Amino acid sequence: MRKYRQLHLWIGLLTSVLILIEAVTGLLLSEPALMGQGQSSRTEMRVPAQNSGAAAASLPSGVSADAAGAVQVQGGDNMKGAASSGGGQQGKPAGGFGQQGNSFVGFIHGLHEGRVGSVNVKWLADVTAVGLIILTVTGISLSLQTLRAQRRSRIKRAAESLHR
Repeated sequence: MRKYRQLHLWIGLLTSVLILIEAVTGLLLSEPALMGQGQSSRTEMRVPAQNSGAAAASLPSGVSADAAGAVQVQGGDNMKGAASSGGGQQGKPAGGFGQQGNSFVGFIHGLHEGRVGSVNVKWLADVTAVGLIILTVTGISLSLQTLRAQRRSRIKRAAESLHR
């Protein structure tokens, strides 16, 4: 039983560091204002001038172009590959990213983009990230306290065996 507890302790300590990194970086990507990048995560790219009208007409949903050829992609990299060269279907980006249908994959993509169906749940993902950060920091702290206590116990037992 003691070996299982030690195994659990070390695996938990190592994986909690990875979970902490994932939660912090995910929160920073979800809320660019935390990194001083403003409130929205819009990216801008240019459509070639000669084809700007035709290119703008074939852009997927969530992507718009103005008369000067500036393309606005809503939501940053949530539309991976959206402006690629014709690889996707009308309204869908190339590579299958951002598919919305009723499929399980579409549900997962939507969940990671901060929505369930048409409901915006980005706040829930942020609350979850903060909760994970708190849980992992306290878990790491408790694990380190346990390791210190085990070390003190070993030192105490070693000292007692020398005095006998």
